[in-house]
Amino acid sequence: MDQTLTIPATLRLAAFTLDVEHDYGSRTGRFEALRDAAGVERLQSFLGRRGIPVSAFAVSSLLDQEPAAVEFLRALRAEVHSHSHTHGGEETEKELMESQDIIRRLFPQGPIGYRAPHGRVDAEQVQTAKRLGYAFSSSVFPSLRPGVFNNLASPLTPYRHANGLVELPFAVVRGVRLIVSVSYIKLFGWGLFERLMGRFGLPPVAVIDSHLHDFLDTPSYRLLPAPLRLAWGVNRMRGIEFAGRLADFLARRGYTFVTMNEIVRRLQPPGEGGS
Repeated sequence: MDQTLTIPATLRLAAFTLDVEHDYGSRTGRFEALRDAAGVERLQSFLGRRGIPVSAFAVSSLLDQEPAAVEFLRALRAEVHSHSHTHGGEETEKELMESQDIIRRLFPQGPIGYRAPHGRVDAEQVQTAKRLGYAFSSSVFPSLRPGVFNNLASPLTPYRHANGLVELPFAVVRGVRLIVSVSYIKLFGWGLFERLMGRFGLPPVAVIDSHLHDFLDTPSYRLLPAPLRLAWGVNRMRGIEFAGRLADFLARRGYTFVTMNEIVRRLQPPGEGGS
């Protein structure tokens, strides 16, 4: 049975997470985002100026094939976690083992967490991640996406799966459960999010999702089917602006930006070691 974690009443933590994968979640079969050199510089400058640490969830096969992605993450001094090996493989054990091995080779660092592709995490992934020594999962959108997931009954705050693996769910607006991600803010507009977050509030631990295509001028955008091009075209180049507005909103409400590993560390009971 899942068990929610005890969170101190005054604790307010936020994590900026960046999914590093093929453009638009592999829908184009390309990786062209980092060709936008000016956009990369603006993103790096924004994060550095705001002092926002990056927790990246990378598709490890991409890291193995694209040195530019590795250099980009190193330049950001990102904490790197697994977003699976291929973002679509069916053999869970192989996916998680290969991903872990590649990340450890390229980024000697602390514990590694796991993020399931497309927000679809199942019992097999949870069991495998725990057995392989992953420190946490951050895979659950406690919201509804028809045809993809229905997690309306899931907790909004961090919890442990039945096997003990910590889950750090994505941030949603309380009550309405609207996902607080850069993609969603671009689609629905900052004004709506500001009103809803101001009225209903956010969980005390806010894991913010984003992707490279939220911030960069990705040439493969033109290859998307028309409905997806329309959706991702809304406020297409305003990702940094909206991320800044969200950072300001969180700061006004007492949130501190930290890495994912720091969140896990802060939530551990006294005397309990990390993975």
